Amino acid sequence: MRKKAEEELSRREKWRKALEILSHDWEKALTLIQEAAQVDVYLPEVEELVEKNKDWLLGNHTVRKNLREILVAGWKAKFAKERYERQPELARVSQEKFGLQRLSELLP
Repeated sequence: MRKKAEEELSRREKWRKALEILSHDWEKALTLIQEAAQVDVYLPEVEELVEKNKDWLLGNHTVRKNLREILVAGWKAKFAKERYERQPELARVSQEKFGLQRLSELLP
């Protein structure tokens, strides 16, 4: 349990740092986001990231595409984890599809 808590704290710190530097050091930010996404992806955090960087992301297609790919991979991996295996199949698939659709909307 302690390891999971430490992973989550590290994920949050990486995500926070990535948000701070995205527009001026996007390569480092994408690396941090990828590391964070390997632990978990939360749609409200993605929504916040997009809202704070909306204009910049719209003008940077390559970064937006790479960000979408990282987050989609993290989102899919999220539903392969043990805690989601206990969820009814239909609910899990529905939740996964909803998130993938939302990521597509946020990062076209």
